[in-house]
Amino acid sequence: MIAAVIGAGVAIWAIPNLPPQLSGWLPTAPAPVDEAAIQAKLDDQSKQIGQLSEEIATLKSSQPPAPDLSGVQGALDQVNADIRANKSALEDLKSQIASLQTDTGGSAAQAEIEAAAKAAEARIKEAEAQAQNLKSQSEAAAKAAMTQAAAARVKAALDAGTSLDAPLADLRDAGVEIPAALNGDIPSLQSLQSSFPDSARAALQAARRTETGGSISDRVGAFLLAQTGARSVAPKEGNSADAVLSRAQADVDRGALSEALDEIAKLPDPAQEAMSDWVNQAKARVAALDAANQLGATQ
Repeated sequence: MIAAVIGAGVAIWAIPNLPPQLSGWLPTAPAPVDEAAIQAKLDDQSKQIGQLSEEIATLKSSQPPAPDLSGVQGALDQVNADIRANKSALEDLKSQIASLQTDTGGSAAQAEIEAAAKAAEARIKEAEAQAQNLKSQSEAAAKAAMTQAAAARVKAALDAGTSLDAPLADLRDAGVEIPAALNGDIPSLQSLQSSFPDSARAALQAARRTETGGSISDRVGAFLLAQTGARSVAPKEGNSADAVLSRAQADVDRGALSEALDEIAKLPDPAQEAMSDWVNQAKARVAALDAANQLGATQ
């Protein structure tokens, strides 16, 4: 124990007083960690991540803005003001005519006054008709602008797979009858793309079960392929169910649902029946897109 105490004391004294050539043999203490700098960097990264998340959410939910109808509304207000002013001027003129008729007794003067009054009344009616026509045109332009903007928002919502409630409500407010194809649940393109492979495998399996022609080896091969569900994913030429579905897969991947439906129509009946659910959903989306495009084009 005494020797250990003496050795420890010697070590405590000797280590600080070692020559430079020996001090390098000893391990150096780790540099102090700047916790404040690390925390600041983490906070900055967290802030950047939060900003990016907000930007992504904004982009996903963004839709075309509603049309600016302030100019149209200003024109309508001016038309209404002109109509009121014309009516007020007509009433004043009638009052003046009545007063002149009371003050003057001559029939010639009265005839001239009545002629002038009729001419003034005709001009006022013409101005009112022009104002009413302008008002009707402004209202029609406003309705067309609202309809086109709402139709654009419908198409944007269909592309993004979001709710159609808001743009359809705008169409109703504009007095537009909503096409039946835009009512109900409309599948998104992404959902149709993700569900196509399973539906295609089921269709291909049904088609291969009906392929009884060819040699025994061909029939055995078709049976094994039907059991495994293997299919071509790259488009290829041919009339076989596998070739048809490979081309339909390529059409679906690029969003060409109408072309994909045309390919699927070439399949044998058992295969088409196996894909009937997917086909009905794809047709609903195609019909909705056609209705939205027609809606914006006819207004």
